[in-house]
Amino acid sequence: MKRWLIILVCATLCLAIEQVADADLVVNGNFQAYMTTWDGNVIAIPSWTGWSQTPAIQGSNYGIAPGSYGSQPAPSNYCAFFAGPGPGSDAIGQMIETVPDTTYTFSFYLAQPQVLNNQYAPGDFEALWNGTSVLSITSTVDFGWTNYTYTVLATGSTSTIEFTGRANTSWDTSHGYFLTDVSVSPAAIPEPASLSLLALCGLALLRKRRAL
Repeated sequence: MKRWLIILVCATLCLAIEQVADADLVVNGNFQAYMTTWDGNVIAIPSWTGWSQTPAIQGSNYGIAPGSYGSQPAPSNYCAFFAGPGPGSDAIGQMIETVPDTTYTFSFYLAQPQVLNNQYAPGDFEALWNGTSVLSITSTVDFGWTNYTYTVLATGSTSTIEFTGRANTSWDTSHGYFLTDVSVSPAAIPEPASLSLLALCGLALLRKRRAL
């Protein structure tokens, strides 16, 4: 009976480790909040909760659009868009709590659903982790929803994610970059490592029990 209890404790420990690895540290990564209507229905509404905003000094045009805004449905109900004509870029960001010297997975979905007209300068988009660029795009080529995932390192108790963009296509909000499902989580512990930890934990406790 005690042997099964030991195994159960070890399994619970491994499960807790995996749950920590899956924890998302970003607040409102899909740019939406929920409200209850007069008839009791819960609906999603656009929201900047958790995000700081820095409009471009000149040529600012950004906001939150329906997830289906563009050539195909988005992973979420809403997405942030960057459609400013420039020359400045709009920026949004968020500071999150991190553990120094810990590796994290930084992920988001991005789309540029309409071809940016060649008569304008190419649009551009950049994603940054603690001020360092992890993705930089300067292009007129359209593309559908694409998942970008990066392994990043926290150097302090807080880390900053930031996104900047512009479309360079007059004030047309159907052209530009669309962002959603932003997440940051501790790098996942591989399954074999969890199983090995479980085995070692169980063996150590069983050996200690036999030695008593």
